[in-house]
Amino acid sequence: ARPGGAAVLDPRASFTSHYTPPAPAFSRFVVVGLNGVELFANRAATERRVHNLNESPSLPFLRDASFEAVTCSLSVDYLTSPREIFGEVHRVLAPGGVASFAFTNRCFPEKVVSKWLAPFDDLAHIRLVASYFHYTGPWTDLAVADVTPPGWGTDPMFVVQARKPE
Repeated sequence: ARPGGAAVLDPRASFTSHYTPPAPAFSRFVVVGLNGVELFANRAATERRVHNLNESPSLPFLRDASFEAVTCSLSVDYLTSPREIFGEVHRVLAPGGVASFAFTNRCFPEKVVSKWLAPFDDLAHIRLVASYFHYTGPWTDLAVADVTPPGWGTDPMFVVQARKPE
């Protein structure tokens, strides 16, 4: 980690990056998203990049290994080129860095990729996201967590994450 904290990327951000409690003091917190107004409202961000990953799946960073962590909340189901994007996440992660993708069953059905809406259940969604890591590695320490808040109801929340080897 860098002095003062890690450099973190949120590649599908909006007005929030879903940190509770609020984001820790990162040395660098870069948000990438579709809407510049929403990105400007993201108070945790230190840098903002307007970029549509579905139009161009390359992350807008020239330097490899420039982040210690990548966190993506509630957007993996909208990626039209997930293997390319997970490959880019691998590229920009420093050795030992962690990538975490969180998702629920809530979505805009007209916007998500069709394979997300196939007759899939929670386990199938988890396997799908894990496959994105599998086909873009090398990755280690692949893990899944059910992070559904107590009392959340019937909409579970999962995180699938992996580490880039040292």
